[in-house]
Amino acid sequence: MKYIVLLVFVLIGQSQASSSISLPETKTWRQCLEELKLQESIKSYGIEHFSKMAMDIHFFRLLYSKANYTFFIPTDKGFNMSETYLTNQTYFKKRRFMQYHIYPGIHTARSVRDGRAIVSFDGDKAYGNRLYDRYTKKIRFWIQGSEVLQHNLKLGNSIVHIINHALTPPTSDLFQYLESTRGHSIFLDILDRYQVYFQFPFGGTIFAPYDDAFANIPTTYKDKIFKNGLNTRTFLRDHIIRHPMCRGRLYHKSGWSRVYNDNGQTLELYRDKKSKDYSFVESAGVMSVKQVREGWVYAVSEVLLPNIDSKLMDILKDLKATKFIQYVQTAGYLPLLNSLVEVYTVFAPNNKAFDDLDNATKTRLKEDPGYLKLLVEYHLVRGRYSTETMTKRLFYRTVAKNGTINYRLFASRAMGSIQKSRIINNNQMALNGICHLINKVLIPPEITTYDVINDIRSLRLISKMYDKFSEEFRQVLENEDKAYTLFLPTNQAVKAFFYQQNPVNETDAIQKLEILIRNQHYVTQPLIILEDDNQPAIPIKSGNFPILGSSSDRETRILTLRKREKLEGYLTPYFIEEFKSSLVQLNHVTRNGVIQLVDSVFDGKSKVQVTKEMWKSLQKRWKDN
Repeated sequence: MKYIVLLVFVLIGQSQASSSISLPETKTWRQCLEELKLQESIKSYGIEHFSKMAMDIHFFRLLYSKANYTFFIPTDKGFNMSETYLTNQTYFKKRRFMQYHIYPGIHTARSVRDGRAIVSFDGDKAYGNRLYDRYTKKIRFWIQGSEVLQHNLKLGNSIVHIINHALTPPTSDLFQYLESTRGHSIFLDILDRYQVYFQFPFGGTIFAPYDDAFANIPTTYKDKIFKNGLNTRTFLRDHIIRHPMCRGRLYHKSGWSRVYNDNGQTLELYRDKKSKDYSFVESAGVMSVKQVREGWVYAVSEVLLPNIDSKLMDILKDLKATKFIQYVQTAGYLPLLNSLVEVYTVFAPNNKAFDDLDNATKTRLKEDPGYLKLLVEYHLVRGRYSTETMTKRLFYRTVAKNGTINYRLFASRAMGSIQKSRIINNNQMALNGICHLINKVLIPPEITTYDVINDIRSLRLISKMYDKFSEEFRQVLENEDKAYTLFLPTNQAVKAFFYQQNPVNETDAIQKLEILIRNQHYVTQPLIILEDDNQPAIPIKSGNFPILGSSSDRETRILTLRKREKLEGYLTPYFIEEFKSSLVQLNHVTRNGVIQLVDSVFDGKSKVQVTKEMWKSLQKRWKDN
């Protein structure tokens, strides 16, 4: 009797079902209970929770009418997913929630058309998806994204489908949702301008790129799209499928599949075998999925470019980077550059760049497969970065472990440099990324900051003091998860600083030097200086040290790196304007940053030439103290 009470809401009047629909033979109530195994595992099918709510809001009274209905009943587990939605909801909100699971008429797995809507008891649309699996020879059936676990269970003259989670009516339309995310303003603005062409009366599937995805497209390509109305509408149709497809239907199998967009072009889809939520469309990762009144919105990480049919390997061939292609193939990265699973930025050296390598490096590339692989990885960066977007960041993590690439534009603002290489052909767009042709091979640095300090004679004093620096300071300098620039003073500069500061002992001297370096000489981005660069002034941020000191110690300061028109006896033309400190050695690139040598500390005091006698006298005073 208990189970009859629990499921009373599915008992329907005895009006006959439509003769045009073939249904299973009618079963008795006891047979249905036994078939669903409610006595053994009532929690598995979730009839109890859904039934209890139906009785709590007196909804079962509706079922005394003579009309026939289709019920979608969630499992217990599926119903529990809606507890947050139902918490503190009013009687009328709960009633609407219940009505969204009940549909007038008979809707079987075969009668619901893929991508078409059915109307609930309350008049709300729910989009159904259907797929015939040719391998299992069974029909897969979804309603508003919820998969039907058992379908076409006939009770009286009505139909019951058991689904894997409760149905929630969409609370917003397409435009309201895109506006609420605050991350799709560009796509929303374009869609709003051409709203008359995109009404979705029968629903749709929309792939909405984030604003950052548009930033990664070259300006020339964006101009081509957005300055012509026809091209803009074509671009929007690239991101639209004209019938709704929930995630289960769209990514119905692991591995690769395909679907056609509103322009009739093929969109390649990929779903990971282990994680169903790890999926891609073209080269764009699916970040989230949201049901709206018009169908489904997939927030994607990249702009879809189905009209571009070249992959990165095709671009490399067009650029005639044959030697780089050969090394890529030897290193085993050919499948990666032909795959659509991830997006990459490739810095491809031209053939002359490999010809200009020294003999030792050429020999090592032939004899050391590990080094060859590392060198190839050092030219690959995850993500799509055009020269326009790369001005916003100074370094990018490469595929190579601990590899960092420094980048900044020349004064022309048209081309750029990567490490010590010129970009000579930029922004070559591909389906799975973007390629830049460069004139020098990027050599992965194999030394650390500690190695440079110990190897350069001009830094001998700092080398001797290194182990006496605080442990926190050394940890930051040796941290290979960060990339920075250190303007390290030479031996003579350190001596002049100590002589002017007149510390009481060596410990006091080292502490003062450490504080000065972390607050003035430490830059939180790597900066490589090209000697033939014509940019007269480069603003850089110093300080902002991530550890130690009070809040005032971590204040960011702006330093200006300037270039003299003539050397005039200096070793390099560069100097720090605020402290009149000249750079004496450039670009000691390490795995975690860059070291530049300067001829004075950044303390704002005049330079003092310290003789041997003066230095010995200072050391003797320290020893006596």
